[in-house]
Amino acid sequence: MNIREGNINFNGMKILVVGLGITGVRCITWLKSMGADVMGTDIKDMEQIPQEHISTLVSLGVALETGKHEEKTFLNSDLIILSPGVPTDMDIIKRARGRGIPVMGEMELASRFIKAPIIAITGTNGKSTTTELISLILRKGGFRVFTGGNIGSPLVEHLIDNKPIDYAVIEVSSFQLETIETFSPYISIILNISPDHLERYRDFESYARTKLKIYMNQKPFTHLILNYDDQFLTEAPKKEGLNIYWFSTRSLKGVDAFLRNDGIIIIQSPENGEIRLDYGSLPVKGLHNAENVMASALSALIVGVSPEIITEALQEFRQLPHRLQLVATVNGVDFYNDSKATNIDSACKSIMSFNRPVILIAGGRHKGTGYEPLSDASKGRVKFAFLIGESRELIAKSFKGVVPFDFADTLRDAVWHAYSMADRGDVVLLAPACSSFDMFRDYIHRGEEFIRIVREISYEGGKAEISGI
Repeated sequence: MNIREGNINFNGMKILVVGLGITGVRCITWLKSMGADVMGTDIKDMEQIPQEHISTLVSLGVALETGKHEEKTFLNSDLIILSPGVPTDMDIIKRARGRGIPVMGEMELASRFIKAPIIAITGTNGKSTTTELISLILRKGGFRVFTGGNIGSPLVEHLIDNKPIDYAVIEVSSFQLETIETFSPYISIILNISPDHLERYRDFESYARTKLKIYMNQKPFTHLILNYDDQFLTEAPKKEGLNIYWFSTRSLKGVDAFLRNDGIIIIQSPENGEIRLDYGSLPVKGLHNAENVMASALSALIVGVSPEIITEALQEFRQLPHRLQLVATVNGVDFYNDSKATNIDSACKSIMSFNRPVILIAGGRHKGTGYEPLSDASKGRVKFAFLIGESRELIAKSFKGVVPFDFADTLRDAVWHAYSMADRGDVVLLAPACSSFDMFRDYIHRGEEFIRIVREISYEGGKAEISGI
């Protein structure tokens, strides 16, 4: 069986797809269209899987195994495909590998059949924004683009659509990088690496090394874009033969893109001089977004988009929902939804984006990291914090004596209490620093609930002056 060159005949092959989320469903859809004998399995019970997923798979005639993982199901397969998030170290998967059964992730599989060059973006924070931003710039530049991966559509969706593209611009998570073998982007971007997902990884080093896999298979003279301000990235081993570009919000030397006054400066070459992008006038704000913009501009210049088109696209771009999103201003109080701030570093950057008093709402499911950096970032910036969810006691230990705080049993209580103590000009900020799965389906559900509560406040108590809703 040779699938390394994307020339396999799937007809009649017994393939097991593990995980029946959207990635698993679309992977099964494509494999069925290629003639494979596909089975789907999920450790969740049938009732926990979205009904539309079950309906799709039943209509395709796919056999399903839910609520358990039978060893014979795995060991009787010719190929096993893992959805993102499925632990790769399960005993049953180890036994399958021991029998010589190939095991790979959906992104690895799909990448072997995609002919267009791939621009891949990873990092602890900013992946989705940068992925969308690069896609917008390239489309403005006249390129045909598929956007997906860990954001929106899985990479296999492009194989289903089978539309001609010039570039695949994809967000890549650490979970997806765990299972790559030959995945080889034309441009790789690592925005930053900070502690995250330590409930899955043994330690920060294990998590960070997984991120580095994004460029380990790249071919000579392809491109790698890195954050010069990230010490782990500057010290990490680099593969020889790659064109490496650095960006920084702190340094002016030794980098290819940096901040100067209100502008982003990109050094083209000693002969061609520099390009200036007017960052101060852009809709996206904050140093973390300056990093996203620099990485996006560098990648666009590599593929030949003009500085004028880049600037035009940047002016059009709007921040994605649930990412430092201004929801409304009610009686002079700004409500910001950063539900996507699911780790410490992201929440710290969110807090530090404001130079006025912040009333913080934080907490959720603990991800294995300490909260001292959150306390440090909040000192002198957060006038009060309302802590929610399973992690609230842990956050409280770090905040004690540093940031005034109280507990709230629900997000609604936290938002209403925050508004009641806010003064005109203050910011009420949802930046949880934790995952959402203790109280919500996902970060989107949490953010939508925050927006609903803010609307409730505006209707019931803030009708005098409202904007943004």
